[in-house]
Amino acid sequence: MTQPYLPDSSQQYGHQQPPSGPQPLVPYQQPDPQYQAYPPPVPYPAPYPYPYRAPDNGTGTAALTLGLLSLLLWPLGIISLILGILGVSKVRQGLATNEGSAVTGIVLGILGCPFGILVLALA
Repeated sequence: MTQPYLPDSSQQYGHQQPPSGPQPLVPYQQPDPQYQAYPPPVPYPAPYPYPYRAPDNGTGTAALTLGLLSLLLWPLGIISLILGILGVSKVRQGLATNEGSAVTGIVLGILGCPFGILVLALA
Protein backbone atom coordinates (compact mmCIF):
# COMPACT_ATOMS: atom_id res chain seq x y z
CA MET A 1 0.00 0.00 0.00
CA THR A 2 1.32 3.44 -0.87
CA GLN A 3 1.40 6.47 1.32
CA PRO A 4 -1.12 9.23 0.54
CA TYR A 5 0.29 12.47 -0.78
CA LEU A 6 1.17 14.81 2.05
CA PRO A 7 1.97 18.42 1.19
CA ASP A 8 5.18 19.93 2.27
CA SER A 9 4.57 21.75 5.55
CA SER A 10 6.97 24.54 4.60
CA GLN A 11 4.55 25.82 1.91
CA GLN A 12 1.52 27.81 2.90
CA TYR A 13 -1.26 27.71 0.37
CA GLY A 14 -3.52 30.73 -0.13
CA HIS A 15 -1.51 32.93 2.23
CA GLN A 16 1.12 35.33 1.08
CA GLN A 17 3.31 37.27 3.38
CA PRO A 18 3.18 41.03 2.92
CA PRO A 19 6.46 42.46 1.76
CA SER A 20 8.51 43.72 4.60
CA GLY A 21 9.53 47.34 4.94
CA PRO A 22 7.87 50.58 3.85
CA GLN A 23 6.31 50.73 0.41
CA PRO A 24 7.47 53.44 -1.97
CA LEU A 25 4.84 56.15 -2.51
CA VAL A 26 3.79 56.74 -6.12
CA PRO A 27 3.13 60.42 -6.83
CA TYR A 28 -0.20 61.42 -8.35
CA GLN A 29 -0.04 61.11 -12.08
CA GLN A 30 -2.06 62.94 -14.70
CA PRO A 31 -4.40 60.70 -16.69
CA ASP A 32 -3.31 59.62 -20.09
CA PRO A 33 -4.43 62.25 -22.67
CA GLN A 34 -6.12 59.64 -24.84
CA TYR A 35 -8.47 58.81 -21.98
CA GLN A 36 -10.42 61.99 -21.37
CA ALA A 37 -12.75 62.45 -18.43
CA TYR A 38 -16.45 61.94 -19.06
CA PRO A 39 -18.48 65.06 -19.77
CA PRO A 40 -20.92 66.15 -17.06
CA PRO A 41 -24.26 64.34 -17.19
CA VAL A 42 -27.04 65.95 -19.16
CA PRO A 43 -29.94 67.01 -16.94
CA TYR A 44 -33.26 65.30 -17.47
CA PRO A 45 -35.70 67.19 -19.68
CA ALA A 46 -38.78 68.70 -18.10
CA PRO A 47 -41.70 66.25 -17.94
CA TYR A 48 -44.42 66.67 -20.49
CA PRO A 49 -47.48 68.51 -19.22
CA TYR A 50 -50.76 66.71 -19.13
CA PRO A 51 -52.47 66.89 -22.49
CA TYR A 52 -55.19 69.47 -22.80
CA ARG A 53 -58.62 67.90 -22.80
CA ALA A 54 -61.18 69.71 -24.87
CA PRO A 55 -64.53 70.22 -23.14
CA ASP A 56 -67.23 67.69 -23.95
CA ASN A 57 -70.00 70.08 -24.96
CA GLY A 58 -71.89 67.67 -27.22
CA THR A 59 -74.49 66.70 -24.64
CA GLY A 60 -75.57 70.27 -23.90
CA THR A 61 -75.60 71.16 -27.59
CA ALA A 62 -77.74 68.12 -28.40
CA ALA A 63 -80.14 69.08 -25.59
CA LEU A 64 -80.51 72.58 -27.04
CA THR A 65 -81.04 71.29 -30.59
CA LEU A 66 -83.59 68.68 -29.58
CA GLY A 67 -85.28 71.20 -27.29
CA LEU A 68 -85.83 73.48 -30.28
CA LEU A 69 -87.12 70.58 -32.37
CA SER A 70 -89.39 69.48 -29.53
CA LEU A 71 -91.57 72.50 -30.22
CA LEU A 72 -92.59 70.68 -33.42
CA LEU A 73 -92.16 67.02 -32.39
CA TRP A 74 -93.08 66.58 -28.74
CA PRO A 75 -91.31 63.20 -28.11
CA LEU A 76 -87.98 64.94 -28.66
CA GLY A 77 -88.73 67.04 -25.56
CA ILE A 78 -88.23 64.02 -23.31
CA ILE A 79 -84.86 63.26 -24.89
CA SER A 80 -83.92 66.94 -24.65
CA LEU A 81 -84.76 66.96 -20.95
CA ILE A 82 -82.58 63.88 -20.29
CA LEU A 83 -79.64 65.21 -22.32
CA GLY A 84 -79.93 68.61 -20.64
CA ILE A 85 -79.69 67.06 -17.18
CA LEU A 86 -76.65 65.03 -18.30
CA GLY A 87 -75.10 68.19 -19.79
CA VAL A 88 -75.50 70.14 -16.53
CA SER A 89 -73.93 67.28 -14.58
CA LYS A 90 -70.93 67.31 -16.96
CA VAL A 91 -70.55 71.06 -16.41
CA ARG A 92 -70.53 70.55 -12.63
CA GLN A 93 -67.87 67.83 -13.00
CA GLY A 94 -65.73 70.22 -15.03
CA LEU A 95 -65.95 68.18 -18.24
CA ALA A 96 -68.04 70.70 -20.20
CA THR A 97 -68.36 74.47 -20.45
CA ASN A 98 -71.82 75.07 -21.97
CA GLU A 99 -74.11 75.17 -18.99
CA GLY A 100 -76.37 77.71 -20.71
CA SER A 101 -77.05 75.40 -23.64
CA ALA A 102 -77.83 72.48 -21.33
CA VAL A 103 -80.20 74.54 -19.17
CA THR A 104 -81.90 75.97 -22.27
CA GLY A 105 -82.33 72.41 -23.56
CA ILE A 106 -83.99 71.42 -20.28
CA VAL A 107 -86.36 74.41 -20.40
CA LEU A 108 -87.24 73.88 -24.07
CA GLY A 109 -87.77 70.17 -23.45
CA ILE A 110 -90.17 70.94 -20.61
CA LEU A 111 -92.01 73.52 -22.73
CA GLY A 112 -91.91 71.43 -25.90
CA CYS A 113 -93.82 68.42 -24.56
CA PRO A 114 -97.06 70.28 -23.65
CA PHE A 115 -96.71 72.58 -26.67
CA GLY A 116 -96.32 69.61 -29.00
CA ILE A 117 -99.31 67.84 -27.47
CA LEU A 118 -101.34 71.05 -27.82
CA VAL A 119 -100.40 71.34 -31.51
CA LEU A 120 -101.43 67.72 -32.07
CA ALA A 121 -104.72 68.26 -30.29
CA LEU A 122 -105.57 71.34 -32.35
CA ALA A 123 -104.51 69.82 -35.64
